[in-house]
Amino acid sequence: MTKFQSNYPNMNPGAWQTGYNAFIQMIESYIQKYLCTAQPMQVVNYKDGVVALKPVIGMKTANNEDIPITDNDIIYNIPVIKIKANGWNVDFSCSEGDFGLLIANKYDITNYKNNHTIEAVYSPRMYSFSDGFFLPMDFNTSNEEGFKISKGETSLQLTENSVTLTATTVNISSTTANITADSVNLGGEGGQ
Repeated sequence: MTKFQSNYPNMNPGAWQTGYNAFIQMIESYIQKYLCTAQPMQVVNYKDGVVALKPVIGMKTANNEDIPITDNDIIYNIPVIKIKANGWNVDFSCSEGDFGLLIANKYDITNYKNNHTIEAVYSPRMYSFSDGFFLPMDFNTSNEEGFKISKGETSLQLTENSVTLTATTVNISSTTANITADSVNLGGEGGQ
């Protein structure tokens, strides 16, 4: 966030009982200011695989007053994670209001993003959200059985012994469709 940043360490001299404590406070202050790893965020805008994000964790002043999260805190042009391997793709599209984690890379990945090949580090910048990606996720603790992909009322759920597809319309486009089963019930259990 941009609101509560200065060049001065955020330290409490009253807690400096030893030189070691003063040193620890300086290190903690530096890490808090410069080391970004992951932060919960909310989507402000999504277009063409990138998002604009606003933090959902606020900061406080030295007087314990809330610092409001404003449009000045929005981080722009963050790519949304795409899981790809061996020809398989899982892509996420986001909507305004979605939540997730903004995850920072250790190094400046500008060259890699531009060329998608093994590249040298672009600058000495480290742990910056500018080099991060957005992982859409929900922080609730509801327990879904098995693996589920859903949007609205349409879902595909995999459990240990079943696959359940729920949708208003199912379209199958194939040269050949094979069904191998001990029984096929059209219209539900015992259906024709």
